[in-house]
Amino acid sequence: MKTILLVDDSADIRFVLEAILSNAGFKAVACANPEEALKLDLSQFHGVITDNDMPGHMNGVDFIATLRDRGVWVPTVMISGTVDGSIPEKVKALRARFFGKGEAKAAVKSFSEVA
Repeated sequence: MKTILLVDDSADIRFVLEAILSNAGFKAVACANPEEALKLDLSQFHGVITDNDMPGHMNGVDFIATLRDRGVWVPTVMISGTVDGSIPEKVKALRARFFGKGEAKAAVKSFSEVA
């Protein structure tokens, strides 16, 4: 069974995503913030789902950057309730930092676009 690291400050979102992942055959390990997640053995995870906007010293973009700096290169999905238009720019910055001229696959979709 593949294990997914789930990082979100909302207990409700963690609960729902854990249920979805479990029903899909994954084991989910949920953390309320990036700092908590970074204390875990990151080598056990096959993927990461993280919120972007979380209280504390680190947001989702910084968390993903820290994972990459630590050599964790698993598929990663960043989710956000932010609707201010800043997410595409943050994704571009991450892509440029870690993949040069955009070799990383990134899609930015709002729930309203896919619902």
